[in-house]
Formats: sequence, structure tokens, C-alpha cells
Amino acid sequence: DEDNLPGLLKGTDAVADCLDSLDKKKMLERAARNAGVPYLHGAVARHEGFAFLDREGSMMSRLYAAPETTGGNMNTTGLTVAATACVMAALLVRSLGREADNRDRLFHIDVSLPELESFSLS
Repeated sequence: DEDNLPGLLKGTDAVADCLDSLDKKKMLERAARNAGVPYLHGAVARHEGFAFLDREGSMMSRLYAAPETTGGNMNTTGLTVAATACVMAALLVRSLGREADNRDRLFHIDVSLPELESFSLS
């Protein structure tokens, strides 16, 4: 929660979001921003996954401006979750190794095609 996150994030190199609640994702992003650590976001629905690495702590509010709604079961496949987790892991490893700066890049994967693409959010 908001009270224990600062202590949990102290001394970390990055934060990986694997949460189901948009409100909790935003709370974690704020805590990461306050702790000065990169925030790695992932989201899945049906056959699609999204991931980004945020060093500034402002992407969630840009992507998810509307309040959270509950959509029920989205029939997300295990393959979608695994593929999105792989994209997230690659972003994190490359970032921590300083191999690439993917700032302001949103990665989208569609396992039904399959296809991986990225978009600039600048």
C-alpha cells in the first residue's frame, strides 16, 4: 500500500509491475518515481500485451487517463502472458545493462498473428 511501498522500494534498481489493478499499477508507478527507480509496466488482454519502461514516472497517467473499470474475464491466454513477460524482461535487462534506452516507447505484442511493434509516446 501507499504506506509500505517506500520501504519496500528502498535500495532497488527497478520496479516490475505484475499487478491486475490499474489503481495499484498507478500507485506503484508513483512510488517508483518517488524512489527514483525505473518502473516497468505490463498489461495483457486476450491475445495482446503491452509493455514499457518508464524512468520519469509519468507514462501511466498518459496511457490510462480514464478511471479504472472492471471488464470481467478477458479470456487472456497463457501465451499472451508469457510473451508479454518476455518483452518486459528484455526491456529490464537491456535497461539495467545500459544497452538501450527505450524511453517513451510502448511495445505491443499480438500473439494471434504473431507480431511485435513499438510506438513512440513522445
